[in-house]
Amino acid sequence: MNHVLLIGLPLLVLLIVTPFLLKEFLQQPRSSSRLLIIFAVLCSVLLLASCSFEESIPVEEYEQDLLLVEEKLSSANSEKENLQNQLDAYLSENEDLRRQLTDSKASVDERLAEAESTLRKEFEGELQRVKDEAQKQLEEEITSVRKEEQEKAAAAIAEAERQFEQQSKTSEATESNPPTSQPSENFQNCTDLKGTYPGGVSSDHPAYQPKMDRDNDGWACE
Repeated sequence: MNHVLLIGLPLLVLLIVTPFLLKEFLQQPRSSSRLLIIFAVLCSVLLLASCSFEESIPVEEYEQDLLLVEEKLSSANSEKENLQNQLDAYLSENEDLRRQLTDSKASVDERLAEAESTLRKEFEGELQRVKDEAQKQLEEEITSVRKEEQEKAAAAIAEAERQFEQQSKTSEATESNPPTSQPSENFQNCTDLKGTYPGGVSSDHPAYQPKMDRDNDGWACE
């Protein structure tokens, strides 16, 4: 708008004044030469003023643009500083988080190692306890079996000694008391024998049969 006014005003003045000067020059050529000189000077002054003012306008605009650029540059620098501060804060926070993560990882690894060591010790202790109990139980079973075998062997030896003594006594009684001739009695089984001899018979009785003396104690069907 300022450019239009500065250029248009001199032109408008020239357009208004020019017809009057031409008319005056045509009517009185001699007297109007002074007016033409004044008109020319006036036009020159107006043109120079408009040109100088036009030249001053870009400088002011340049200065305003420069101020705007400086303001934008200052704002950009300020924003850059803010972003740099945010970046530094982020990097610092990231470093703190990384340090915390490293410390947490080290702590977790240490706890895991302690837990593994504790579990291993407990497992080894439990395994040793189970082994000891199994060994103890096995020894007890072996001792019990040995005791039973010893008892059975002792009982068998005692029974053999008793039978041997009984046979010895029977042999001695037979030798000292020779058998008298008695009619032989032959029974099919203990039921038939008990029908005649309810209390059974001894080995020196004619009715005695070894098959009826199941316990080999010298007495049949007792």
